Amino acid sequence: MMTICYPNNPTSAIANEDFFKKAVEFAKHYDLIICHDNAYSEISYGGYKPISILEIDKEKKVSIEFHSLSKSFSMAGWRIGFVVGN
Repeated sequence: MMTICYPNNPTSAIANEDFFKKAVEFAKHYDLIICHDNAYSEISYGGYKPISILEIDKEKKVSIEFHSLSKSFSMAGWRIGFVVGN
């Protein structure tokens, strides 16, 4: 299992499409699952649009993605989230 988190909190690091393509290739080669923590997918600045790993791994063969409503919609006390994958 490989865990990634972009956009990242607290560093605000971001990953581009090339990074995700390489991560998916790496996971396929080494028979890994990528867990992408994408809780900040709706929060961005300067015209940057966060990328979902599922845009790269369209068949969802090596990746799952976690989302949270608490970050984007100020629902911290609600503890609502979801996972997308296969």
